Amino acid sequence: MKTENKVWLVTGANKGIGAAITKELLAQGYHIAPTARNTESADKELGNHPSLLIVKLNATHEEEIKQAVTAATERFGF
Repeated sequence: MKTENKVWLVTGANKGIGAAITKELLAQGYHIAPTARNTESADKELGNHPSLLIVKLNATHEEEIKQAVTAATERFGF
């Protein structure tokens, strides 16, 4: 499967299963916009990579959801 045009938005990516999913997808070559309420802890957990865009998101706030999708779209396209 070609992954260069695939983009994932992963919530809760600063720890646990969200971080594990993000790391696996990154290893497989996907573009990922992992989200977290605390982006500082996500930065520490996930590091830096050209296919990674860590986005602040509280999934209960509609405006933050829109901003996360916009940021991912601007960075990676859809």
